[in-house]
Amino acid sequence: DTAIENVDGIAANALSLARAHQAGDNAPAAHRALDRLLANGPLEFPRARRAEAQARKALLYLDAGDAARAAESSQQALASCGECPALAAIQVLRGRAALAGGDHAAALAWAARALEASAQPAERANALRLTGEAQLARGEHQAALQPLEQALEIDRGIGLPARIFRDLMALGRAQLQLGNRVAARNLFIRARDVSEAAGIVEGARAAGRAADGL
Repeated sequence: DTAIENVDGIAANALSLARAHQAGDNAPAAHRALDRLLANGPLEFPRARRAEAQARKALLYLDAGDAARAAESSQQALASCGECPALAAIQVLRGRAALAGGDHAAALAWAARALEASAQPAERANALRLTGEAQLARGEHQAALQPLEQALEIDRGIGLPARIFRDLMALGRAQLQLGNRVAARNLFIRARDVSEAAGIVEGARAAGRAADGL
């Protein structure tokens, strides 16, 4: 791709490399791969690819607990994206950054925008989950149940174990806050079983600890 100046191919390779480094818990290497794509240089990369790279950096910052830089990168991704196909996913990222920064109202607003823009089931599930998680953070535990249950139904339909785990854990927290300890424990056990079957070791441990505490 570099030899023939296939800019989209170069960008796709950089994004794939960043995902591989992120999966291997090597965030610095992932950032370096993305920075090569985002740096000002002689080649002009497609705006949609730049948006993907900025969104990936936002994910890395969220993983590191840096809400401010996640918000900055997700905002840059939105500016690069315009009306690109990843718009709803980037809006969810912007909302997640707002939630991580404690701005629950902004997180709900971004979730609503993402729901309006989403065309794919997975995108809708992410926006619904963000809605539920923001409502949980605001103490609106009863209201959080519906969007989280809708997200779970979608994620089960398309078979995404990591997201099913997140849905079940959030539903468990909602039920626990509502005083429904048996329902909460059952949800945590389901989350543990899903994680164990999918090989999500840390998720299984977290869900097991939550269930054992009830």
